[in-house]
Amino acid sequence: MLYGFIEWLPMLLGAAYILIIGIPVGLFNAIVFKTVTLLAQAIWLAPFIFRKDNKNIVEILTGISAEPTKKKQEKLKKKYEKKISKFFFGFDYRASYIVYTLFVAFYLFLFVQILRVPPQNPNYQPMVYGGYEPVWENNIYFAMRGLSAPEDVEDFYQYGRKKAFDNFVTFRTMKKLLGVDEQYLYEIPELDNLSSVLTEDEEIEIGQGATKKLRCLYKLEKTEDETEKECATFEDLSKFISENKIIWKRFNRAPDMGSVYVTPPMLVGGQMRSPLQLVQLKAASIIDIAKNGAPDQAMKEWLRYMKLYRMMAADRGPMVYKAVMGVSIGIQRQTLEKLLYMAPELATTYEAEITAALKNDGPIFNDSLILADDWGLVEPFMHGTMGNANAVKILSQNLPNSEISAYVKAAPDNLQNPITNTPFEWDEETAALSFKSPVTETRHSFKLNIQ
Repeated sequence: MLYGFIEWLPMLLGAAYILIIGIPVGLFNAIVFKTVTLLAQAIWLAPFIFRKDNKNIVEILTGISAEPTKKKQEKLKKKYEKKISKFFFGFDYRASYIVYTLFVAFYLFLFVQILRVPPQNPNYQPMVYGGYEPVWENNIYFAMRGLSAPEDVEDFYQYGRKKAFDNFVTFRTMKKLLGVDEQYLYEIPELDNLSSVLTEDEEIEIGQGATKKLRCLYKLEKTEDETEKECATFEDLSKFISENKIIWKRFNRAPDMGSVYVTPPMLVGGQMRSPLQLVQLKAASIIDIAKNGAPDQAMKEWLRYMKLYRMMAADRGPMVYKAVMGVSIGIQRQTLEKLLYMAPELATTYEAEITAALKNDGPIFNDSLILADDWGLVEPFMHGTMGNANAVKILSQNLPNSEISAYVKAAPDNLQNPITNTPFEWDEETAALSFKSPVTETRHSFKLNIQ
């Protein structure tokens, strides 16, 4: 026992440091800690590996040794008596020195590189985390975020606002754990009307019934792979809208439920379910309106949603979100092309409005910040995949399995899951603490060896 404790002392000290003092969470900090700990452990092991007179240096200096049992000794002796085993035993022994030397050299190289890393650029945090101005009133984002609210939720705007607020607070905690400057955490507002109960298990999403291609309806020309059999008809469109009438009704109200579209800073930016399906559905419905003798109404609807999509495109978000908005605006362009082909007089009547909607006098996608936003909205969660020291702290309480569930429910703040600021969930059967990701709903678990 004592021999093993001495042998792995650097690793044990490293674990104690994390549990007692802790380190700022983050990918770089984890790499630094791992490199330093492994290098220290490797150097510390040198006296245990190199031998003289059939004893390693530690055994010579301390008189403490680890001896195999008699049964193990007999087994090793019989194995070594074979000629082939003698050869490979000697080879393995020499190879172990080579592997050890290469391991130490590699981590020594990494350690030197870490020492060469310059201090963080003072412009990094302002660029990645700065510049946000959260808007908590009259914000269309909350309506769009609430499109998937359960069917019985009437005020889907407030439901989306509540989801955004919770995700904002969670992300703020992540940034704080990462060591982000206080000024870029942004204050938690005191909001009214946050009484909505989030029941994510009952949330709805647009169905997958549109197996046929809606783009055949809003594109002027079909491509070779868009056969009559694969293309949706306007009858299919009506059926699909009827099957998704709740989300469709909400989507039609959303553009008029605010004057700005601003996503509060949160993990991977604003999240919506099936946005492109809604965009395609709206594009096809605009053409349907024009086909049924109301081209002016169709044009006004096109302008209303083009304004929304441009606001969404200019919002700060990760690259995936920008890509979705790029496709959405492309769909709008295709819809306009067909709409003007069906009713050319619209180009004259709405020339000023169409020109303004298509104007490109500035970066539509806020492209100067795309890379910074992409990293800034993801980085604080990188540590979530590295395990959770609080789980280890709970393990250190030495409680029996039967008492863990009650303990984690009543655990103090410093022993709760730091990502969502809520108690862990305990699975007595698998002996694992777990929590769900606040965005992806992926379950992260930490199995404990509880007797």
